[in-house]
Parts: sequence; structure tokens; C-alpha cells
Amino acid sequence: AGPARGAMPAGEGDGVFVVGELALVEGDDFGKQPTVNIGGRPAEILARTGDGGIVTRVPAGVAAGQVEVEVSHVDGRGARSIIVRRWALIADRAGAALHAWPRAPDGVLADGEGARLALPGAWAVGISAGGETALVAVDGGAGKPGAVAVVSLVAAGGPRLVRSIAFADRPRLVAVAAAAPLAAVVGAETVTLFDLEDPRTPASHAPIALGDAAGGVVAAVLDPAGKRPALLVGADNRLVTIDVSDPFHPGPPRSLALLPEARLPLVVDVEVAPAGDALWVLAGETAGSRVAGVHPTRVIVVDLASGKVGAPIEIAGVGAPLAMAVARQEEVQGATAIRSTRRTQGFVL
Repeated sequence: AGPARGAMPAGEGDGVFVVGELALVEGDDFGKQPTVNIGGRPAEILARTGDGGIVTRVPAGVAAGQVEVEVSHVDGRGARSIIVRRWALIADRAGAALHAWPRAPDGVLADGEGARLALPGAWAVGISAGGETALVAVDGGAGKPGAVAVVSLVAAGGPRLVRSIAFADRPRLVAVAAAAPLAAVVGAETVTLFDLEDPRTPASHAPIALGDAAGGVVAAVLDPAGKRPALLVGADNRLVTIDVSDPFHPGPPRSLALLPEARLPLVVDVEVAPAGDALWVLAGETAGSRVAGVHPTRVIVVDLASGKVGAPIEIAGVGAPLAMAVARQEEVQGATAIRSTRRTQGFVL
């Protein structure tokens, strides 16, 4: 036996599923130990209903469009199709809003189907590991407290603001762990960890003072396991990491010099390498370095475990870089390749 025929129930009844959304699979005789795959990816069985149904969640990484829900057990398998939507989000600082666009199956943003949430002070955005919610850093303005807005991405009809959490500092950056329920929000003076075990109601830890990095962080990431936020300090080209393996008792900040010979700000962006064991730091010509002539665009690899800083790798043909994006899969074509001991790829913009 397999999933029952007819529409599968959606949480709020809009008939379209979103990555991270709960799904109820109903049918007959699923057995004691069924397995569920959605869009070819394993889906965790969260609960069983009294009449034998299965409560699961659309896994992160499922492609947009029509996908198959498959239930397998010792006596066979059954399947049916559902429609899955994925959202792309942009914090619009000038327009005081958060924009959301559904992604088409080919990855292109769908025209004319976006949503706009009025959100004055929206500064930066990060999406939880499961895809259920987004955290938006909201700057309250001069002399006013900031906030972290929690936006549900699984709400019927599109993203919806569900709550706003007061933030004493002025939030500027949001970094989210790819494989753990943790986020870090960086302000002017502090970095604050948020527990996303329940993504709709994040719980904040005590703020961690940035010390001499205050006011100078230009980019931030969190390692996949959520144990080490890394903050890129622009003025003196260094990386500050903090051991938050125990978020209630974080370790002291550790500074790593990235370009010790440089006397001008050259670092631009930082990303986690695809394998999750290293950081890639992008450096090159910036507004603060142009007075001293042309500087090459380079990528610096930093080992997360040891803190070892590798020799800069020059990226030819890229002037005055703005940002870097790292592929989570090795399927990117036409990109600038960053090569080390393993096959890896990324974009430099």
C-alpha cells in the first residue's frame, strides 16, 4: 500500500509545500518501519498518527517544482507527486522591506510572483538549516534598539512575519549553521547566538563582546556544526573566531592575521568551504586601498580545526571583488575555480 490518493494535506491549506514544511502522508498499511523519500531525499519520520499516517518534513535540498513522495516498507512501495516551492530572499535596506521570490525548477527566480514584507531597517537575512524560517537583522536607527525579525517561510500564501525579538545592539550580519540549529547575529559591539531548535521561536544566548573587533566586522559565517563563528575584520585584515561548542560558556575570541604584510584594508568576504572544514577569505582592491594602486584579487584558505592560514591564491581576471559564493555541490559550471587538495568550486563577483 502507498500514500492515499487525492491531495495531501498542507499545514495551512494552500496546496503547495515549501522546504522545511511539515507534511502528513496518509494511506493504508504503512507497516511498522516505513521509510519516506521526498524528491529523492530521505525525510525523517517525526510522528505517526492514530490511524497510521506519517508526519514528516520536506527536507532541505529538495528541488523546486513537482517532486515525488515515496513510502517504502517490507511489503512494497507507493508514491504520489506534490509541488514544492523554494524562496529566495533579499533584505532591501533602501526600500525598507524584505523581498521574496519563488525559485523555478531551473533555479531562475519566477517573474511577477514575488512577495514584499514591509520591514523598515531590514539589513541582512539568513535562512534556518531546515528552511522553515528566516532571521532578519533589523536596524532600529540612530539611538533606537534593533531587532531580529522571524519570518515563516512555510506560511500559506508566502513568507509572513511571526515575531520580532529585541536586540540591544545594532544588528548588521546574520550567519546560520548549515547542519545545526544555531545562528549568530553580529552587531556593532557584540555577537549573539540564537538557538533554532524551534525555528519559529528562537532563544537567544548572552551577547559576546567583540572587543577590539567592534565596529569593524565586514562579513561573518558559522561553521556547519554551529561550533565556531568566524568574523572578518576589514580594517586590519584579520579573522576572529570564537569557540561556541558550549554556547553558555563561549571561549575567548581568537585573531588570525590573514595578510600580515598589508597596511591597507583588503579583505572583502568569507565563506565556508564545501567540505565544511575550512574557510575561504576573499581579498582584493577595496575603496580603502585604491589610494595605493592596484591590488590582486586573492583567496586565502583557513583551516577551521587548526587555524592555519594558507598562502594566498591569486584569482586572475577579477578586479575590485565584491563578494564570493561557494557551491554546496560540485555541479557549478562557468565559475572561477578555487583549487586545493580536493575538488572545490566557487564564484567570485
